[in-house]
Amino acid sequence: WTCVRWKADGGYNNLSKGNTKTRENARKEVVWFSPHCLTQRLGLLGRPLDKGRR
Repeated sequence: WTCVRWKADGGYNNLSKGNTKTRENARKEVVWFSPHCLTQRLGLLGRPLDKGRR
């Protein structure tokens, strides 16, 4: 499994005032990807590779 963590800067977090639970949870955002998920292969400058190229 692979996880990607980030800090959310939008959504309901922007509606709250002060240090609330939503602001605390904004730092806990995580997506877990299964080993069976396909990954995109990137080439030069982060551009996706064509299907026929390696």
